[in-house]
Amino acid sequence: MPNYNRYGPFTDGAAPGLDAQFFNNIENVFVQPSGGSESGGYFIAFTPQTTGALVSCYYPSLSRTATPVSITGIDASDGMSGSGVPISAHLTSKGVLMYTDSTGTGNVNSGGNLTLNY
Repeated sequence: MPNYNRYGPFTDGAAPGLDAQFFNNIENVFVQPSGGSESGGYFIAFTPQTTGALVSCYYPSLSRTATPVSITGIDASDGMSGSGVPISAHLTSKGVLMYTDSTGTGNVNSGGNLTLNY
């Protein structure tokens, strides 16, 4: 949707069931306005052969045209076993790269929440 043209703000139509706020909210999901945010979760699992091995996953954003200005709320609320602190990198309009390293060998996982701020 890189060439999407915003059509809102919408106004209520004459037909029943057409609600302007509903359409404005839908459009804001795909084209985040300044000050908007998007929350989600990530999970990384791997079996490293050595300590310090890096692994990553890509968290895609719903908005495909707006680029987030920051990422906050990164946590390991879904568990962190045998891994370092989760880190983000390469924040773009398509999403963000989440990665972590291993603190040992065996099954390693890290998962949690994050918020993209526009």
